[in-house]
Parts: sequence; C-alpha cells; structure tokens
Amino acid sequence: MKQLLRSIPLAEHFRSNRTMENDTAQFISRQRVLEQLSKRLLQEMAEDIDEQFGGGYISPSIYETAWVAMLRNPADSAQPIFPEALSWVRSRQNSDGSWGPAYPYNVLPSLAAFTALKHTPSCSEKDAASLSKAETALQTIFNRWRADDIDTPLYEFIIVALDKQLKLLECNLNIGGMDLMQARIAEKFNRLPMEYVYSGVSNISHAFEALGESIDFSRVKPLQGEYGGYGNSAASTAAALMFGKEWDEKAELWIQRLLTKSANSFGASVPASHPSDAFELSWSLFHLHTAGIDFVHKDPAAAKILYWLEHSLTDNGTSFSRMKGLPVDSDDTAMVLAVLAASGAPKPIDALLRFLSGGHFVSYIGERSASSSANAHALDALLLSGDGLANGQYRKLAGDIVQYLLDTRDARGVWRDKWHISSLYATYSCVGAIIRSQIPAALPELNIALNWLLKQQRTDGGWGEFASTAEETAYALLALYDLRFLSGGSARKARIHAMQSGVTYLWAHITTAFHAEDLPELWVDKTLYSAPRVILSAIIAALHVTETELFQTKA
Repeated sequence: MKQLLRSIPLAEHFRSNRTMENDTAQFISRQRVLEQLSKRLLQEMAEDIDEQFGGGYISPSIYETAWVAMLRNPADSAQPIFPEALSWVRSRQNSDGSWGPAYPYNVLPSLAAFTALKHTPSCSEKDAASLSKAETALQTIFNRWRADDIDTPLYEFIIVALDKQLKLLECNLNIGGMDLMQARIAEKFNRLPMEYVYSGVSNISHAFEALGESIDFSRVKPLQGEYGGYGNSAASTAAALMFGKEWDEKAELWIQRLLTKSANSFGASVPASHPSDAFELSWSLFHLHTAGIDFVHKDPAAAKILYWLEHSLTDNGTSFSRMKGLPVDSDDTAMVLAVLAASGAPKPIDALLRFLSGGHFVSYIGERSASSSANAHALDALLLSGDGLANGQYRKLAGDIVQYLLDTRDARGVWRDKWHISSLYATYSCVGAIIRSQIPAALPELNIALNWLLKQQRTDGGWGEFASTAEETAYALLALYDLRFLSGGSARKARIHAMQSGVTYLWAHITTAFHAEDLPELWVDKTLYSAPRVILSAIIAALHVTETELFQTKA
C-alpha cells in the first residue's frame, strides 16, 4: 500500500498531540488523522481498479506460489518457467522446516512448498537440506494431524491432489484420514456433479489444481477471465497450463503479471486470490458506513468505487470480483447490496434471495456448511433494502435470520465463522446485524457476547485469538460500540474502560496496517491470508466511533 505508507506521518502527528490537555483539541486532531486516512484509502482503492484486470490487494500465498513454481517451460521441461516463484517459496521456509502459520493451517502451505521443491529437476545441496527439514516437519505435522482438524474450502480435494503429486515423485508421506477426504469429495460431487464445474456453478473453479488431469480443460475455457486467469486463483490457472493439452499464453502472461506486480512489495509471489475488488471495496465501504463515515461525498474516488460495485452486481448476484472467476456468492452479493443501499442507490435483492435455504443463507449454491458472517451480512442487506422491511415483505425473513444467528452461537455464546479464524470477526458481524434489526426479544441475548468481549481483552489493551492484533482489536471495539445501548451501571463502566484501553492499543499499532507483509493472516481461503485495505477500513471505523463516544462521555 504505497500511497498509504505516506500516511505514517499522520500517525506521528497524532502521537505528538497525545499529551494535549485540551480534550477537544485532541479529539479534533485524531479525527483529522482518520479523515485523511479514509480519503487516502478510498483514493488508493479507486486507483487500483483496472477495467481489464480488476483490482484488490491480498497478501501473498505460499500455497498458490508453490503451484506456480511447479510449472515447467514448454520449450524446456527441465526448467521452471517462473524460477523467481521457486526462489520465493524457498525463502519462506520456517526454521523448523515447515511453511506458513501454526498448525493446522500450515498443512497445505507446507505440503505444496515441499512438492514444489521435489519437482525441481536438479536438486542443489541447499535444496536437499531444505527438503530433508521439510520432510521431518511434515512427518511431525501428520503424526499430529486429524482429518477433521480443519475444514477450509476445498481442503479435501487439495490434500488428495498434493498427495498424488508426491506419490508420482516416489514420495509417500503416509498421510492418514484419506478415507474421510475421499468421502467428502464424493459427497461434494453428489451435490455438485462435474457438469456444475464445467458450467461455472461450482467453486471448484477456484482450485482446478485439485482435479488435475481429471478435468477436460477445453470445456472450462469459457470460464477463463478476460484477464487470463481461472477462478481468481494463480494455482487454478497454473493447473490449466500444467494439465491442459495446449499451452495458454494468456494464462501465462497473467501469472507473470501477478509475479511482477508483487515483486516490489513481497518478492516474486502471487496472492491468495486475485482479483478481489468486489470483496475489498464492499467490505471497506461497509465498515465506513456502519461507523457513520460519509464515504459518498468524501472524495471523487467513492463515485468510481460505487460505479464498479454497481456493475459487479448481476441478476444472479456478485462474486469476489467484478471480473469472471469464482461463482457468485451470498456474502459478496449482500455486502454490495448493503453498500449501494447505504450510498443512496438501493437495488432489488432478488439475487440475494437465490441463496436462501431453509431459513438462512448459504454462501454458495450446494454449500455443505453455512457461514455466520455471511448470514449477518445478508441481514444487513435486508435491513438496508428500502421499503421491503418497513412494509413487512422481509420482516419475517429478518426475524428468521436473527433466530438462525442466535441458534448458531458456540458454547461460549459467541460466533465462529468459516471465512475468518477469529471469533472476534464473526461476533462483531453478528452482533451488529442483530442490533440493527431492532428485534426487541433478541437484544438481551447479546449480553453474553458483551461479557465475553470484556473478558477477552488482553493486558496490553488489545484483543486477539492468539495474541493482540490491530485487526481483531478493531472488531472488538466496533462490537462494543454496537452494544452501547445494552450496558448500564457497572457494565457501562467496564465497557468504557475496555474501549479506552483498546483505543490506546489501536493507535499505538495503527501503522501495522500499512505494512501488509507483517499483518497476521486470519482470513480463510484455500489457506489463510490478510486483506490489508479491509483491515485498515475496520481500524479507521473502530477509532472513529470509539473516539467519538469517549469524547462525548467526557463532555
């Protein structure tokens, strides 16, 4: 985020005013910082939009880059066509021989990176040492591994495909749990047969690498995006080059473009998903909207963003990007509808209703397990849909979704989600939507979430599933702000105290949002990733509402 790096002096300006005795001057100074950050964020996102290639800024992926590194030059099969990708994968190996984050989210990055190194035709002494460490690490991982420890999208397909690749290289890691993986694959194909893959309805288009030679790539050619890629995935696109009968120069050039684009920021790597513009733009603007930040009149950049989002919406819904790739889904559809409605340009919600299934929304047609946050976002879209809720058209449906959300809380009384590993994200999403529904009977149920949030704050003032992070602290503060009408007496004092500590933590760590390579990866794709601009928008929103309430409390 090059432009946003220039915003760091703004944070320095804030710190220079933190000792001001005049609360009003201090509040105004902080709000100016947030105003400048939100404008720069909008401008950067707008400048990133490309009519041919889409947009979006997602963290680099070891898993995706490993598949790119496996590609061989069609003119010389002994040579990798993207040696820079292989070099990057080598450089990301952890000291214990694994790749990626902690268990169990290191399984696929480690397995893919190991496979990429095994594919290297001429193994140097250094590679041999890396492979030896990696094999030891993988054995440790799989000695611990239980097949149901993780259920990220398409996981069952991917681990089977990588195991097959390694066996072709005469490497057998004796991975357990394959019976469960095969059963999940069979169950998926029962719900969505291969014809759904060829028609673009199935999200397996995001992971063609997992199907390999079983795909007739001539039949998926219509699914190729105008930019050259398949399924918003470099790995899926690499599969078309690896297993397809004909070399696809357009696909090759797109992968090369991704590697070149990332080189200055991360080294020659590819992101977890790209393009990601509909997701990034709608989530960021939604955060600003729910914080009461007027993004519509803030900058001409907002008009370009809203135009892009409006044209991302089809009769069937919205996907991760306006560009052809992943199938449409309820989450992106809901967020785009919500943002357009919030900007004063509401659209019919018929496309969203296509995902309705038994009193709740599925993310994808044929999905096995629903998402709490996607249902919360669908509820927000309903609430912002104009006259529908007021005249009763969607009132019962809104009540059904609220009840579904309350019923899907975990044993702690809060939420988990399939698209983000932190309960703080899911809980923030669900709490806010339920409160905005204004269904009186549901509100007392949220006291459990309030107490949980207060107990989860760490001694440094932040929040985090594993350690304090700026992103998760932002979600906690936004949820506490939404819960302000439920807390009175001692609970109100505890909430205000928690917010004061949280604000101090967040200002002290705000610059971490400008360094995308340092952000913890908490979002869920085939592997974990971070979404820097979405995260920054949440931080801006959290500081804006929290600072405002704390200032008004003092006044």
